[in-house]
Amino acid sequence: MTMKRQAYSSDLSDEEWQRIEPLVGVHTGIERPEKWHRREVLNAMLYSLRTGCQWCLRAHDFPPYGTVLYHFRQWRRVGLWERINGVIREQVCLQAGREASRVQG
Repeated sequence: MTMKRQAYSSDLSDEEWQRIEPLVGVHTGIERPEKWHRREVLNAMLYSLRTGCQWCLRAHDFPPYGTVLYHFRQWRRVGLWERINGVIREQVCLQAGREASRVQG
């Protein structure tokens, strides 16, 4: 994906996005058509979390904060954050030569 804005240090790299995209691209309980690419929504979340700024005060070239907050809450509701953490944990274990076992919760 080519962004129409200058990248922030908190943005996902292409490699990071490739790992997360299959999880974020699945059905997450959001039924409305998407106006914003999910990578940009996630980049907006990461910007706010990394900088510590309030959702409504983040950089203006991200999707509207209501959209970002809506997706954050929906993804929390359907357990997406736990799935992302599980996949990343598994990949880190494999790269370190350890057995990759997912924690069931």
